[in-house]
Amino acid sequence: MGILNQGWFGILVGLIATIIVYLRGKIGARLDYQMGKLKIVGKENLIAPGIEIKYDGVSIESLVQTQIIIWNSGNATINGKEIVNDDRLRFAFEKNEILSCSVVLFSRGINKFCVSRDEDSKKKIFIDFDFLDPKDGAVIEVLHKGEGNESYPVLEGTIKGMRRKIRNKGIAPFPLIDIKELKKKAFGILLIFIVFLLLNVSISATIVYSQVLSGIGVIKIMPVIITSVGASLPITIAITGINIFKRRKFPRGIDQVR
Repeated sequence: MGILNQGWFGILVGLIATIIVYLRGKIGARLDYQMGKLKIVGKENLIAPGIEIKYDGVSIESLVQTQIIIWNSGNATINGKEIVNDDRLRFAFEKNEILSCSVVLFSRGINKFCVSRDEDSKKKIFIDFDFLDPKDGAVIEVLHKGEGNESYPVLEGTIKGMRRKIRNKGIAPFPLIDIKELKKKAFGILLIFIVFLLLNVSISATIVYSQVLSGIGVIKIMPVIITSVGASLPITIAITGINIFKRRKFPRGIDQVR
């Protein structure tokens, strides 16, 4: 306790907090994206020869569904008007032709997030939005041909004032967002926490009550609750730790069906 009362300790804590706030403030606006895909059908899956695969009247070798989630992972707003016209924000495939694209999920409708296919090359998806506040984003669904190496698209483009590079956060299991599954996991974690909270409250209350009967303590509700919550959280995190560390990297809130 003597160390905590020293003036230098408070100065050190204040300095560390100042550095953290400064570094966070330097992040600014930043775009991240993550992808997952599912091969719907291909000629290698066909049993009988002579069967032709068509999509909207067009013959294709295979059909692949790719989901892309894109969001503002920084701490400043991205203004859609700052997208450079000569270098528009876009997802570009190297070889695969895009058949269709759409926004299937979004964080907020007010962002006016939309996509369109480049009709010239048919290998690019242009992205437009009014603005993206921190944690705002959307899920794009793309149907495309699967010839060649079936590579994932790359996000390209320039946004004025965004110093940070666009980051590819890697590949995630398909589908990227399963709302029902997320709700089940959230309910399960909440249930585990409540069970251990009640258990810890019972144990703490029993200990306090035994001390009162022994004449060495008095009943104080708040310490019992604080102790129980403090004990329940680590247990819940430990039990659900696999889900926590394996969770997808995109933020919560992108769960409203268009």
